[in-house]
Amino acid sequence: MSTIKGRQPTADDENCFASILEAVPDFVASADGQGRVLYLNPAARRMLHLSDDMDVAKLGIAALHPAWALARLINEAIPHAIRHGRWEGESALLAADGVEVSVWQIVLATCHQNGQLATTSIIAQDVRERKKVEEALRWAADHDSLTGVYNRRRLTEEIERWIAGWGGQRAEGAVLLLIDLDDFKSINDTLGHEAGDLHLMRLSSALRRLLSSEAILARLGGDEFAVFLPQSNLQQVSSTAQRLLDVIRKHRTTVDGFDVSTTASIGSAPLSGPQADTASLLSHADIAMYEAKSNGGDTYAVFSPALARMVQDRATWKRRLRRALDDGLFELHAQPIVHLADGAVHALELLTRVRDPDGALFYPGEWLSIAERFNLIREIDHVVMKRAIDILGDARVSGRPAVNICVNVSGASLDEGLIEIVRGAAARDGLIPERLCVELPDVAAIAHVETASAYLQKLKDLGCLVALDDFGIGFNSLDGLKRLPSDYVKIEGRFTRSLHNNASDKIMAKAIIDVAHALGKRVVAEGVEDERALNVLKDLGADYGQGFLFARPQPLDDILATMQAKAA
Repeated sequence: MSTIKGRQPTADDENCFASILEAVPDFVASADGQGRVLYLNPAARRMLHLSDDMDVAKLGIAALHPAWALARLINEAIPHAIRHGRWEGESALLAADGVEVSVWQIVLATCHQNGQLATTSIIAQDVRERKKVEEALRWAADHDSLTGVYNRRRLTEEIERWIAGWGGQRAEGAVLLLIDLDDFKSINDTLGHEAGDLHLMRLSSALRRLLSSEAILARLGGDEFAVFLPQSNLQQVSSTAQRLLDVIRKHRTTVDGFDVSTTASIGSAPLSGPQADTASLLSHADIAMYEAKSNGGDTYAVFSPALARMVQDRATWKRRLRRALDDGLFELHAQPIVHLADGAVHALELLTRVRDPDGALFYPGEWLSIAERFNLIREIDHVVMKRAIDILGDARVSGRPAVNICVNVSGASLDEGLIEIVRGAAARDGLIPERLCVELPDVAAIAHVETASAYLQKLKDLGCLVALDDFGIGFNSLDGLKRLPSDYVKIEGRFTRSLHNNASDKIMAKAIIDVAHALGKRVVAEGVEDERALNVLKDLGADYGQGFLFARPQPLDDILATMQAKAA
């Protein structure tokens, strides 16, 4: 035993040291140069599941370690301790019942004067609980706490590891699928977040069972998942995406007697090229996923540069339309609707244009689908309706010649908002409703017959006129005609442009005119471009016409000024 401050330890000192060794909670053991155990403190006996009266002389130090830890002790720890006095590091002990105990171990070694190993002393701390905590922290760093699949951080790490493995060369077959559940919010809103969480947990298990062992499934947050396919061709990606859609669509989670289910939108993006990176891959898959969602969901889309340009164009148009709404940049043009009998102007159909600050004028064909896609069309319809009411009000006050005003309304605007605009104007400004005609596209009306019928009836109850626009392109148009309350039927221009040389179109036009008249409705023929079509329409009994033969669309203010001048 070493000296203490230059003196040999006394018996009391040794008793004190022995008491300390017996009391410490850590493993303490010593062995001779041949590995025979000389001493085990009580903590060591407890850690190894040894009885207090067991003779440790029967134990060898080899028996206290599992094979891998013994090899490290003999080949690394003891030689290092002989050279430097001590070694420490992670190791393990082997309990009597075969349980491996993870420890942080300190090894001390003493040698005889001839250099031979005299004793080995081991001090070890049980780190099993610490390792459990560390393992739990490592798991939490890599996994989604709700579903148990990988999280965004680990997914990014796996993709970056895959990219690094290319060595800067082009990769073939690596694909990311981004999955977003359609209308998942409604589950949380109607049944609560616990129901939504349960569905996500069970759905993620179903996705894991579907995917191969090479595929990496991650939850990115909320109702968004990702699947990284390290090796896959185009056909395999398409098949995997379809099977994912099918599993998601068919999966049911029962909550309080209700079956919870949803569909998904999936975006696919390939990882290829020497400049590929994780951020670009996620961005590309996100673009494709939103394209799938904008197409109604329950489908998947594949990223391409052309798709990226199209999405960028849509985003540009969305900003342009938003600015037009905020800054009043919608401009009204109009086209007359005339009596076929005498050519007199019966009404003006308002046509909406977008005027950019730089002066460029954009027609509906360039932006209408974007307005519908981003749910801006209702606001636009409201703006146009308010302007139409203002025009009618100005005519009443100024004494300008009275003319009917026709306003096109999208099927997306079938709500109370537009009704309230008309009702409020009638009560506040003395609007004469019968001068206002609301045109509803036939396809929109037929697709929602009951809703459209109730909506149109409310307008008629206010005194407004109603027209079914583009009539003839809906699958059940003639059947819908008798079910929808309307004053006018507008025959779609594709029929009128070829009436003089297409017997089928002539038969269809005649059928629409006859049925409409039988139901007490008047008929407007759109797209009248020449005298031949005009003569046929007169023979068939159409009431009104609209088209380039009579007038091209012009700025509304110009038309109103011309009408004012003629009246004077």
